[in-house]
Amino acid sequence: MATTRLRFNITETILATIFFFGTLALLVICIEREQDGAYSPYEHKHANEVEHHHEAILGNEKLHQEYHQQTPEESRERLLQMAVEHDLDKDGIITLDELHAWIFRSFQDLNFGDAQNRFHDVDKNEDGFVTWDEHLKETWGMDNDPNLLSSEEYKDEVVMIKEEELLFKAADQDQDGRLTADEFLAFERPEQFEYMQPLLIQRTKESKDKNGDGYIDFHEYIVDIVPNYKKLSSKEENELYLSEKERFDQNYDLDHDGRLNDTEIFRWLIPDDNATAGAEAEHIMEKADTNKDGQLSFDEIAEHSQVFVGSEITDYGNALSNEDDNTHHDEL
Repeated sequence: MATTRLRFNITETILATIFFFGTLALLVICIEREQDGAYSPYEHKHANEVEHHHEAILGNEKLHQEYHQQTPEESRERLLQMAVEHDLDKDGIITLDELHAWIFRSFQDLNFGDAQNRFHDVDKNEDGFVTWDEHLKETWGMDNDPNLLSSEEYKDEVVMIKEEELLFKAADQDQDGRLTADEFLAFERPEQFEYMQPLLIQRTKESKDKNGDGYIDFHEYIVDIVPNYKKLSSKEENELYLSEKERFDQNYDLDHDGRLNDTEIFRWLIPDDNATAGAEAEHIMEKADTNKDGQLSFDEIAEHSQVFVGSEITDYGNALSNEDDNTHHDEL
């Protein structure tokens, strides 16, 4: 079956949002989440440090591609133009708070821009809506044929398609069988919409809550990450187990009752973009702040432009944007 974009079931998709942006420490978490069956809705485009900084600064994959067609001088000039725009108090310095706000804004631009591009790809008749049939055809290369969907040949695909159909119906707030641009954004990025959260939590519990008590205990949490955790066979497995146990106890199980309730499940599944932007800002500041005064001059930004928008040697982002080119959700 030809597909233009492979999508995975809801549980895999929402677990994978943990993959989104971060420092090297967050990359370690991402790897561990992949062992937990996670799939990134961003399709694992981030593999090393500079690429990730690219996205964190640019907020737009198109601009990332354009950057690679520019000379070093042109890219530095564009970066400095962006720095001027994000220097909120116009003192010629980018503070940590300003850098944090810059990166957080870029995260939002990435989310909305990707969804907008996807919306236009799927809306084949250009009527301003996406129907389930359009999504099925564009994503899976197939028609909404009951005989085909019940075929044994495509049983694995059908499982994922049915998961997507649940998301589609949940995103369709007015239940008219088609998605507006805003509803499509909720379909593409359900973790960012409060009205989609109950479905995400429900589907996660259906997958993980093996004893049916309505919670996810540590065994249910760890078993997909370290399947043989009760009989650890290697030092690496033991270290992974211990790090996950600490993370479960300290970061997710807020009431310390040994299990995750709905609120805690959502905290586990969905990253805090604001906190992640803060961590990324600190990482960039550490790399680019030559005189260690806790802020970045424009000279330091120009000198360390590779930290912001460098080549493929590190993979932290596609985001160098001039504000005229930025895509925002209100343009959807």
